[in-house]
Amino acid sequence: MIGYTCKYAPVELLQALGGQCVFIDEEIPDSEGDNDIARLRAIKYARQLLLKCRDSGIKELVITGCSDISQRAYDILRVGNDFRFLFYFDLPYMGDRMAAMQFKGELIRFMQEYSSYHGEDLLMEDFLKRFAFAFTGEEKMASSKCGFIRHLDMPEGQLTFDELMEWYAGELLAQEPCVRMGGVIESESAAEAEAEESETEAAGQENIEEVPEVTEVQEEEPQTAAEDLPVENAGAEEASDDEEEETGEIFGGADIGYSFTKAVIVSSSGKVCGRACVPSTGDAGLDVLKAFGMIHDESGINVEDITAVTACGEGADKVDFVTDVKSGRECMIEGALKSVPDARTVLDAGAHANRLYTLGKRGELKQSVYASECAGAAGKFLEMTAAELQIGLDEMSSLGQEWEEELKLSGTCAVFEMSEIKAMAVRNLAYADIIHAADAAYAARISEIMAKARVKAPVVIAGGAAEDLAAVRAIEDKTGIELIIADEPKYCCALGAALLAAAR
Repeated sequence: MIGYTCKYAPVELLQALGGQCVFIDEEIPDSEGDNDIARLRAIKYARQLLLKCRDSGIKELVITGCSDISQRAYDILRVGNDFRFLFYFDLPYMGDRMAAMQFKGELIRFMQEYSSYHGEDLLMEDFLKRFAFAFTGEEKMASSKCGFIRHLDMPEGQLTFDELMEWYAGELLAQEPCVRMGGVIESESAAEAEAEESETEAAGQENIEEVPEVTEVQEEEPQTAAEDLPVENAGAEEASDDEEEETGEIFGGADIGYSFTKAVIVSSSGKVCGRACVPSTGDAGLDVLKAFGMIHDESGINVEDITAVTACGEGADKVDFVTDVKSGRECMIEGALKSVPDARTVLDAGAHANRLYTLGKRGELKQSVYASECAGAAGKFLEMTAAELQIGLDEMSSLGQEWEEELKLSGTCAVFEMSEIKAMAVRNLAYADIIHAADAAYAARISEIMAKARVKAPVVIAGGAAEDLAAVRAIEDKTGIELIIADEPKYCCALGAALLAAAR
C-alpha cells in the first residue's frame, strides 16, 4: 500500500505503477507563526502521518507540497527508517501551462524513482493500459481542506507519453481548488465575514445615538489617507513608466550548484526581473525548469519569452533551452562586478568548494586559487552543522553572532568535526558557542586559500555561505581582511550568467 496526502497527488499514476492507494486524511496544522512554532507544527504533522501509516501498515508514502509544513514534515520523516519509499511532490502554486510543464517533470521523476525502487522496468504499453484503467471517476475526500471531491476524466484520442503526462499534470492542477488554491474554506470564511458585517450594521442601527460621534472620527481618517493617495499613485505611475521602459528582450541565467540550483532573469539593461532557488536533485534540466517555473509563478514571465539563457554548473550542457554554457568562474566574476564594479578580489563561498579570483583594474582575471575538496572547506560544512543542531541557516547566522565562550574544533577533518559538534550538543553547550566554533573552523580553511593569493581590496564574497553573516565575520577576524558581501550573494553566479546572456 502507498499512502497519499492530498487531492493533487497523482493517484492514477500511482495505481498504474502497481500501488494500492490509501488517502491519509490527517490535516496540516496552521503554518502561521515564527520558525519555532512552525517547526513544532511540522513535527506534530509528521508524527500524525507516521502513526496513521503505522496503524494502516503503510510503508510507502507520497507527500504533496501543498504547504511549507508538508515540506518540513517530509524532511523530518526522511531521517527515520519507517518508510521503504518516501517521495515529495513539489506542487506548483498556479495552474497554467508553465506550471503543468513543471509538474510534469515531477511526475516523470516520481516514475523513475518508484520504478527504480521496485527494481523493474515497466513496458510503455502495459503502463498506458494500466493508466487508462486507473481512472475510476469521482472520489470523495474525507478532509474539507482538500475540497471534498477529487475528479479527473480520461483524455480523448491517442496521446504520446509526453502529451499524456503534460495533459495529466494540467488536469491535476485544474481540479476544484482546495484551501491552498483559494477554495472551500476561504469561501466559507468570506461568507462568515459578510454575515459578521451585516450583524455589525444591525447592531449599529440599534445604538443609533452613538453613531454620529463614531462616524465623525472614522470619516476624518479616510480623508487624511485619501489626501496622501495621489502621491502614492503618482509614484506607482512612475514605477509603471519605468517598467514600460524595461519591456523588451529579457535574458536568463542558471547556476546549477551542488546543493541548490538558482535562476535569475534580467532585462536588456541588467535590471533583475525575477530570481528563484530550488534544491538540486541531480537532474539539471528539471531543476532549472523548476527554478524558472517559480519565477513564472511570481512574475508571469515564461521560459518561451526569454531571448537567451546562459547556464553554468554540472549538467548545464544537457539543459534543452539553454543557449550558452559558461564556466562558474566567468559567471561569478560577472555577478560580483555587478555588485562592486571596482572589485579586485572575488571569494566564491560555495556549498561544494571555495574559490578565490584576483582581478585586474579592468576586471580581467589575474589568478585563481581553489580550496581542497574537503567538506570542511566548503559551505556544505555550515549546512551540515545547521542540520546537526536542527536549526535553519538564518537562525544559525543569527546565533553565531551571540557567542560568549570560545570553543574549538580539532581542525583535522569535517567528519571528525561533525562528531565533535554532536558531542558538544549532547553536553548541552550553548548553541551560539558551538556555531562560533564551526564558523571559526570554516574561516581557518578559507584563510588558507586567501594566504595563497595576492589578495587586493575591495574583496567581494558571494555564494550561499556569504549569507551567514557570523561566518563572514569569522573570516574577517581570521584574515584581517574586510569583506564586502555581494547583493543577493547566493544568486551572484546566476546573475552573472544572465548578464553574460544579455551581453551576447
